[in-house]
Amino acid sequence: MPLLTTLIDDKSPLIFYDNTWLPGTSADDTDADQYYLGTFQTNNQTNGQATFLFNGTEFSIYSAKRPGHGTYTVQVDTDNYPNNNGSSTDNEFMVSLFNISGLTQGTHNVSLINTGSTGQYIGIDLIVWQSEVGDANDELIVEMVQDTDPRFQYSNLAWSATPADANFFNNGTGQ
Repeated sequence: MPLLTTLIDDKSPLIFYDNTWLPGTSADDTDADQYYLGTFQTNNQTNGQATFLFNGTEFSIYSAKRPGHGTYTVQVDTDNYPNNNGSSTDNEFMVSLFNISGLTQGTHNVSLINTGSTGQYIGIDLIVWQSEVGDANDELIVEMVQDTDPRFQYSNLAWSATPADANFFNNGTGQ
């Protein structure tokens, strides 16, 4: 069965952050450029939580392990995985904080919960998951469809050809 890999950045609206999470910035962190696309979310409040849903069989949450980071629990559906530790004596970026495979293909609810003392950080840089698609004998066909493709139809009032952060779009067109 073909597998589809999906990667979402920390800024994705597919991730719900409670009000204790903040975006990391280069003004606050001189190592911000070490994160994927230079963006990340941080939390330093006990019980601060981020949640996302995905449809698949496995996932990984990536961020940094650094001095000042603490412990966290990951909840997958109704199962808890406590006592994870994001602390490191050296800065480590693009590290898998948690991953699990062998889940039943379907929708899963995942929460990352800060269990460290107030002031100890956890973060999210990106999330990757895999989904089974099609039937066992199907072949996956990959196609990148650009926003300039004539198959897209835009309403003049609803879209801008020069949105903010167009540089994050593939090829930077941002239609």
